[in-house]
Amino acid sequence: MTSAVTTSFAFGWQMARLYTGPLSSAAEPSLEEDLPGLSSLPAAQLVTLGLAQADAALGRLQAFLEGRQLPSTDAVRAETVKRPPDRDAIRKAILNLHIDLLVQLTAADYRLGKAYGLGRALADTCAAAHGDDAERKQALGRHLEQHRALVITAWLEDLKTVLPAHASQGVADSLQLWERWAAAAGLEGLDPAAVNDLTHELHRCGQRWRAILSGEKNATDLLQIGDYVSAARGTLVRAAAIARALALRLWAPLSVAAVLIGVGIWLIIANHSNAQVIAGLGTIAGGLGITWRSAAGALGHFSLDLVRPLWEAQIDIAVASQLTPAIQRDFVPALEPLGRWRRAWRRFRTLNPKATRDAPGRPDLSQPAAPETAASGADPADTAVLEAES
Repeated sequence: MTSAVTTSFAFGWQMARLYTGPLSSAAEPSLEEDLPGLSSLPAAQLVTLGLAQADAALGRLQAFLEGRQLPSTDAVRAETVKRPPDRDAIRKAILNLHIDLLVQLTAADYRLGKAYGLGRALADTCAAAHGDDAERKQALGRHLEQHRALVITAWLEDLKTVLPAHASQGVADSLQLWERWAAAAGLEGLDPAAVNDLTHELHRCGQRWRAILSGEKNATDLLQIGDYVSAARGTLVRAAAIARALALRLWAPLSVAAVLIGVGIWLIIANHSNAQVIAGLGTIAGGLGITWRSAAGALGHFSLDLVRPLWEAQIDIAVASQLTPAIQRDFVPALEPLGRWRRAWRRFRTLNPKATRDAPGRPDLSQPAAPETAASGADPADTAVLEAES
């Protein structure tokens, strides 16, 4: 099932790229010193590649659905071969194919339909914005809008069981970090250069989301040694917290056992007769028995099986940290002090340029962000858009 779901997800992503990407071009590959890569191909060849990927996905999904008939790409291909090509007609054919696919996949298996819709939604979220500065800023705000992020997060949680390990939760946490940062930092106050940098950063982040959700790359391949050390430390902290809570529940029997052990030790020390020593040892043994029986009953629920979920949760956190750029990952919104006088004092202090410690949190986007390592095998359409805008 995981293979079919990842195929459906990648299919939805590809359809979104076909619909929003360049659809027609009369340009031909020019003779260069080296052979061109996928990102250097003209728009017509990229559309041909996208349709070939769509046909391959349809074949795999039909095999999974035991021969159930799915829509074909024939109508889109018919529009792409017309000369001159009509961009609006091609997009209309892609739109009709998308609607048919969404309906048919959801009817066949709701998990496939939801995965297809998830791929389309995430592709739109990290798509490169077009238009003037105002339109780019508006598109970025719409992509990171809170309600939209909550819907996508809910889909990721619904598909967590059938998506690759740690991919669903890692991407959901990463998207939430982006959404919280956008809500607190205030996108409306950013200059055009900062909006352009953020769009590129979100685009690169989306490539990593696609790579692990489609199964192209294991989520744990993103982690380094320090991430595993941090995960182990977090697991121990959580386990210690559970152990403390368990000890608090056992305070009554443990207190009785401690009293009995204390009495037994006193009897041994107070009198050296054999009878007193035997009585003291019996009292200690009784106290240890109470302790053991009480702890055994409680520890029956607290076994090593609990450690694995704690470890897996920490790995999810580490994956989300690696997926998210440092600006959004480490951003902490400024907390508004309670009380009228404290708020007034805070505002008074922040009027001073030197009072940077209490200034509202907003990342400095005037400096270029540190380069991020993109996931291997990036989508050719994504790479083409990035190179065209750079």
